[in-house]
Amino acid sequence: MKKAISISVRFDSPELISHLVEQLARCISHDGYFRQWVPYGYVAVDFSFTEIHVSGIIILEDEFSDGVSMPFTTCYMYVCTREMNEPFKMFCGLSFN
Repeated sequence: MKKAISISVRFDSPELISHLVEQLARCISHDGYFRQWVPYGYVAVDFSFTEIHVSGIIILEDEFSDGVSMPFTTCYMYVCTREMNEPFKMFCGLSFN
């Protein structure tokens, strides 16, 4: 018989993470990278990235126990890209652990 396990995460400062990711989207420049020469079939892409260290608690629970809480610290890479006449694209969640 398989048991269901609930996994939840609580970040220590989610407001800070949100603020840093919002700053990332704002820091993409428009300094003429669209006018750069690229080989036929390629597209110039502007990008920016940030590395964010986060900490919090991971909580593992099942229906038969009180659960286990474990502190964690990890690093995530967030990348924001933009092609000409396209909206921003955010890639996130690349953890280094």
